[in-house]
Amino acid sequence: MKTIDNQSMVLAYIAKNPDSDAKKISAETGIFSLNVYKILKGLLESKQISINEKKSPPGYNLINKGVKAIQSTIPTKKTPQEEKGEPEDTFPAFKTKGRDTSKLKFLGKEYFKGPLVLAVIEHYCQVNKTTLAKLKELFPDEMQPRYGTIQLLNTAKKLSEGKPRFFLKPEQLIKVGDAKIAVCNQWTSTNLIPFLKVAKKLGYNIK
Repeated sequence: MKTIDNQSMVLAYIAKNPDSDAKKISAETGIFSLNVYKILKGLLESKQISINEKKSPPGYNLINKGVKAIQSTIPTKKTPQEEKGEPEDTFPAFKTKGRDTSKLKFLGKEYFKGPLVLAVIEHYCQVNKTTLAKLKELFPDEMQPRYGTIQLLNTAKKLSEGKPRFFLKPEQLIKVGDAKIAVCNQWTSTNLIPFLKVAKKLGYNIK
């Protein structure tokens, strides 16, 4: 895995888990501890993160430059329509009041919002050789700021204590390398739109 991918993963983890120490970051991201320390040192030197030495062991937090670094990982490639100067793809009109149970069609099958996100990410992983870092670049936690779009299984289980926030059934888990990841199931009409935009740019036809 490339260092830049590991760096993005560390930044994304700190964004979601402020004041995390190096050992916890290593355990939750699967990055070798020595590499985590090197990445943290570089991020401190570039002033993308700060260190809370009052905490034992010391915790790490994002500063403005770190936030911008994460935002820069969101795909910016233009769609074919944008390149041709044509109107950008439109998305389904969701209900703005009350519970919205709209379904969207993907590969000939209809899905509710959460299962759709799972199906798209699962399909992407099936047809592309990828890493957790790459997935977090394509589907950043900012799409689902409260829980993150995807998480390592252990992290997803912790975030789901009390109420399932992720798809955690064995058949719903996605294997990426040696790790198992879970997809968040908390999607609304609002936070699904950024996901649909990325899916469209990846070539997926969702109606």
